[in-house]
This record gives sequence, C-alpha cells and structure tokens, in this order.
Amino acid sequence: MDGQTIWQRSCEVLMQGQPAAHGLLYYYEGSHYIILRETDEKLDVLDFLHERSDLPKHIASLEVR
Repeated sequence: MDGQTIWQRSCEVLMQGQPAAHGLLYYYEGSHYIILRETDEKLDVLDFLHERSDLPKHIASLEVR
C-alpha cells in the first residue's frame, strides 16, 4: 500500500510501556479500536476492541499470531 494515511496510528502508543506491537496499526472510531496489519499487498483487520478492554493484553496476543 502506498504510504500511511492520516487515520492510521501505531499500536505502540496503546501498549503503555509493554513490549511494542511491531507492525500493528489502529483506527479509533466511537468507543472502539480497529486493529490492523498492513503489508504491501493487503490490509488485514485483526480485531475490534472496546476502549474499556485491556488493550495492551489483547494487542500483545495479536502480535504473536
């Protein structure tokens, strides 16, 4: 995909000091985070998380998949 769009942000900011979420991005809409992984060929939607979720825990589990 060509460049980073305005709405994409690195999940590293959501990790609150835990190990970084390498290559994972998020989009925040309403009360939900859409967790994404972008490659040259596609954009994978990995999960939808409510803002009250334990975000670092859920994001860390996605990174190992």
